[in-house]
Amino acid sequence: MITRILNGERREMLVVLTLSSLLALSSVASAQTASRLPVQPTGNLGGPRAVGGPLQKMKRALALTNEQVKQLDPIMKDQQAKVAAVRSNTTLSHQDKMARLNQIWAATDLQVKSVLTPEQARKWDKMTPAQHPTKSQP
Repeated sequence: MITRILNGERREMLVVLTLSSLLALSSVASAQTASRLPVQPTGNLGGPRAVGGPLQKMKRALALTNEQVKQLDPIMKDQQAKVAAVRSNTTLSHQDKMARLNQIWAATDLQVKSVLTPEQARKWDKMTPAQHPTKSQP
């Protein structure tokens, strides 16, 4: 009788140990899988919608020099931060958000043009909203 009880306890202990080992191994396996997931590139400035970043798109479209890219980088980062703040502000109405976003985009447009050559500025003005980081939609 005592042997049967001990054998029963051993079985229960073995089952508990096996289940806890499987649980621990599955946690490790899922953590390793999660660490191998690709990170979404955001580019120089953009979020998920801006693969390659707006500045890189501008560089290609306008044939920017490296010096121009250095000058435009803080301008575009500042715009991105301001736009994100307006978009995340839940106290503003849609109309107020649009007004603030248009102000931000207009100010950025002036700053960008101050860095561009006259020919680049003409190209900049002709870019569509989808190509133009300062003509984005909310």
